[in-house]
Amino acid sequence: MSAVQVDIDESDLGQVIVDLEVAADQVSRGATDTRNAFALRILRDARQHAPVDTGFLQSSGGINLQGGQVEQVVFNKRYAAVQEFGSEDRGIEGKKYLTRAWKKHREAFQRAMRGELEGFSE
Repeated sequence: MSAVQVDIDESDLGQVIVDLEVAADQVSRGATDTRNAFALRILRDARQHAPVDTGFLQSSGGINLQGGQVEQVVFNKRYAAVQEFGSEDRGIEGKKYLTRAWKKHREAFQRAMRGELEGFSE
């Protein structure tokens, strides 16, 4: 019985690595852009759904960034959480202004992110 041998040519491996790094950078930029765009949509809709008395809650909405990427959509008034989730002790029902905004855009956001990843596998 004779042995079978396959010689591996590594000369093209360097270009494969470069191509993978370029593709990964493109996916990363696309995912960041998608995430940032959807955060703005969520913020806009949450502001529209936020309860209005003085308007301070609506105007307290913003986006926290870290390294150019959206980290959080936030409402920073001390009563924002009570307005979002409610308070049994105070008899306040939660308005779910931020939750509703997220749920409105969640599926489209997930589709867009999957689309970014599909570009990587092509």
